[in-house]
Parts: sequence; C-alpha cells; structure tokens
Amino acid sequence: PAGRLVDLGSDHATVPIEILKKKILPQVLVTDIREGPLSAARKRAARENISEGFQAVRADGLTGISLLREDILLISGMGGETLAGILERGRAELVHPSRIILSPQTREEVLRAAMQALELPISDEILLLDRDEVYLILVSDKGGPLLQMSPFDLYFGPRILEKIKGDRGLDRPGEREALDRYLAKRIRRLLKQSAHDPDSNDLLLQWKRFEKRFPLPYNEEDQG
Repeated sequence: PAGRLVDLGSDHATVPIEILKKKILPQVLVTDIREGPLSAARKRAARENISEGFQAVRADGLTGISLLREDILLISGMGGETLAGILERGRAELVHPSRIILSPQTREEVLRAAMQALELPISDEILLLDRDEVYLILVSDKGGPLLQMSPFDLYFGPRILEKIKGDRGLDRPGEREALDRYLAKRIRRLLKQSAHDPDSNDLLLQWKRFEKRFPLPYNEEDQG
C-alpha cells in the first residue's frame, strides 16, 4: 500500500488534510514555491488538530523532492503546459512513485503529449463535476501499458474515448454529465479555431466521423 501523498503546489492543503483525517494514508508532504501558501497549510492543519504525518516544505516543482517507491504524487490546479514543464524538469524523480495523479485546468493535450514522451502511462481519465465545474483527472500507474496516441487521442483523451466506445467506466455520480460538458467545451474550442487552423479543422472532421459511429447525447447548443 502507498505510504505518502506528495501534493505539489498544494495551496490550502485541502486534499492532504482530508486524507490524514480519514486515515487513507499515514503521511502527506505538501509543497509550494511560495512560503505564504505553506504557512496557510500549516495553520489549517493545526486548526484541524493534525500534527502527525503532516509535512510542508518549500520547493520549486520536483526540485529538491525525493520521491519514494510507494508515494502517490498529486499535481493539480495548473494549466497543462505548466504541469508538463514540471514533469519534464523533474523526470529523474518520476520513476519512483507508484501513482501519479494530474489535474490540468487547460491544454490537457500538451500534458498528454508530455506524458507520452516521458513514457508515463495514462491508466485512467476521470471526469468529475463539482459545483458546476468539470475537472479532468489523469491517473498514471507505474508499470502500466504505454499508449501510442494520435493527435485525436491527445486532444480528447485515449481513456475517455475508450469509455465512449465501450459505454462503460462512467458510473461515478455526475460523470456522464461531466463527459457531456467536457466534450462540448473541447468541440467548441475546435469550432473557434478551425477556420484559421488546419489541425483544428482536421480534428473536428475526425470527431464528426467518430460521433457517427458512437452517438453522444451532449448538448449541441453548448458548442455554438
């Protein structure tokens, strides 16, 4: 079993504190490049009467962080390009954690491409709906199968496309609605770019062919 959560750029340390409170893991390491968020995280842990298993250190990405074999690495709340940069600069440490969890806010196709280049498997892609916002979570399990992704896979997500094809793996509360919204947002971006970007136009044409084979109930009005 994993022994520690390492949360990069943790901000308020919400997830690490909940993990300790619920005794999911015995240890958490919270990092941030700024001292302010770390101080806030320590104060919050103190308010929650958490002392054992909580550590907060200042670090720039993975620089100066020694990951362990049973660690779970969490990086969220950043754009896909920023996440990709953190992984690329810290690639020497990526061989250690048992699981890496990434939640890009934008440009997820850039992050997927970086994961492919770094030989990090995409084990699952989860869509969550929280407070009317859609969140994408990429899970990379050590030793999982590596995927050769096309531009279409990189843009829409290989595991998401698998779930659509098989109509399965969308059983979490709100996940189907989250999928509908996610696809509408992705397609809306292609529609805006397709007039002046041949690559976006090609992806849009590929999507239309895909949708004919696997019809989806997303709201087409959201794409306009």
